[in-house]
Amino acid sequence: MKHLKRVVIKEELRALTGSTLDAIVLAQFMYWSERVKDFDDFIKEEKERDKGLKIEFTHGWVYKSALQLMSEIMMDVSEASVRRSMARLVLKGWLNRRNNPNYAWDKTFQYRVDFVKVQQNLKAIGYRLE
Repeated sequence: MKHLKRVVIKEELRALTGSTLDAIVLAQFMYWSERVKDFDDFIKEEKERDKGLKIEFTHGWVYKSALQLMSEIMMDVSEASVRRSMARLVLKGWLNRRNNPNYAWDKTFQYRVDFVKVQQNLKAIGYRLE
């Protein structure tokens, strides 16, 4: 049996980003954040950050290329459009980006959702993250 894809458009993320594509891309990164190997450490880190502690982003990093996301979201958009969406999310601070810290030769970006910032920004506009 074929594995079927699902895409979720969250009203709160649409209101936050002002863009359906950006909302879907952010939701996909949130989805994958819940599936990282170091999820428990990631959650502990986010709880500490939510208390106001300045902690370096260590856990919860996800590798996803624009091409992979384009396939996952099933929208009729170009890879460049998805890449621009990812860049907007990074610029707004809802998504963090880094190079692979273990292999300097690897130029692939890794991404991490800043759930604390997303929650704070949603609260400011009258929403909460479900």
